[in-house]
Amino acid sequence: MAWVANIKQLFIQGGPTLFVLVLLSIVLIAVIIERFLAFRRASVDQEWLIQQMAALLIQGKTKEALQLVEGIEGSLARVLEIGLKRYDDSREVIENAMKVAVARQTLLMEKNVSIIGTMAVICPFVGLFGTVVGIMHAFESIASKGGTGAAAVAGGVAEALICTAAGLFVAIASVIAFNYFRNRIRGTVDEMLIHLETFSDMIAYSKAGKPFPADLRELLNIPAIGDSPGERMFAGPPV
Repeated sequence: MAWVANIKQLFIQGGPTLFVLVLLSIVLIAVIIERFLAFRRASVDQEWLIQQMAALLIQGKTKEALQLVEGIEGSLARVLEIGLKRYDDSREVIENAMKVAVARQTLLMEKNVSIIGTMAVICPFVGLFGTVVGIMHAFESIASKGGTGAAAVAGGVAEALICTAAGLFVAIASVIAFNYFRNRIRGTVDEMLIHLETFSDMIAYSKAGKPFPADLRELLNIPAIGDSPGERMFAGPPV
């Protein structure tokens, strides 16, 4: 097939540097797929989860809340699980434990992302190295064949341009992927820290046997006491 022949010719013209860039691109694709699948497994609707915790804690159902988060995958679920396992400790102890859990989840999310960032940095230089090698081959061709015609330098110039283009292509893809994952990690961590404070409030009111205050109910989208037929679900632990 014509396109197979063209690709084969492209690799021949690109020289050894192009093969290095292809290997780097394969590594990049593998890391992107691995991180994407990891984020997909760890993702959870944080608003939904924190509201489920509120619905259970406001009734004093701490065991049911713990069972719920233990059965859910996701970074926030792991953080809330730590908080629930320290339910009987002081608020300071609970918050510190959950902050450590957030840091641990952050490290897990950042796993292999540095590889993508490294690709974004080194690939342009690898392409530039191929460019220099191609220009050197062009001068060697001129010296060996004599003359300065296009035929004498075509091979070296082709190698230089192919390596430059390949290096830039892999680098651009790496930058896009790196920024995507970094922004996703930052957003997820910020949300977890916000929900951590909210969850600490929820545990404090649950332990005290008090109904959630109006501002916390509004934040969690919980009906105010007396607003709906299902108010008993949100009115606080049964006496």
